[in-house]
Amino acid sequence: MNSSDSVIDRLANLVGWEGSANNKFDWPALVEASGHDFPPDYRQYIERFPAGNLGPLTVHHPHEWPGLADFVAYARNYHEVMNDRAEVKGDYPYRFGESPGDLCMWGAVQADYLLCWHMTSASPSGWPTVVCDIGMGEAPELYGGTMTELLLALGENRKPVPVINYVTETSLSYKFYPFRE
Repeated sequence: MNSSDSVIDRLANLVGWEGSANNKFDWPALVEASGHDFPPDYRQYIERFPAGNLGPLTVHHPHEWPGLADFVAYARNYHEVMNDRAEVKGDYPYRFGESPGDLCMWGAVQADYLLCWHMTSASPSGWPTVVCDIGMGEAPELYGGTMTELLLALGENRKPVPVINYVTETSLSYKFYPFRE
C-alpha cells in the first residue's frame, strides 16, 4: 500500500464510504482528450468513489458528464471564464488551462472557490493545489499537498488553507455527507 492508498482509505472511512464504486476508467482516452495527465491520487479517487459531493466540496468527476468531451469542455470553458476575470483584474498571478505552469481545476467549494492543480512539474504526482476565489476578491492560496490530502485535512478539521477554513467549521454539521445520488 502506498501513501495515496492510505489517504484514500482514510478519506473513505471519514465519509463512511465502504467499498469501491467500481469505476474502472479509460485514463488514456481522458489524457488524450484533455492534453494532460492526471495525478495518481485523483485517479484513485475517481476509481474508488462515485460522483457526488463531500459536504460543501465537489470533486469534478468524469462520470458526472455524459462523455469525456463534455467533461473536458466544462473544464476548458471554466478556465476561459477565469482567465477573462484574471485579465480584468490585471494582476492575477496565474493562468488557468492545461499547460505547464497553469492552474487546472479539479474541484470547487460551493460556488465560492475553485480547487486547482498547479501544473508545476512534469510529474502530476508533484502538483500542489491552489485555492482560488471565483470572484477573484481574495488572493489565491497554495496548499502544498495532494488533492486527496487536502480533502482529508479539511474533513479532519485541520484548517489547511485559511481562505476556506469555513469548510472545516461547517463540516461538523455536514459531517462530510458522502455523495449525492
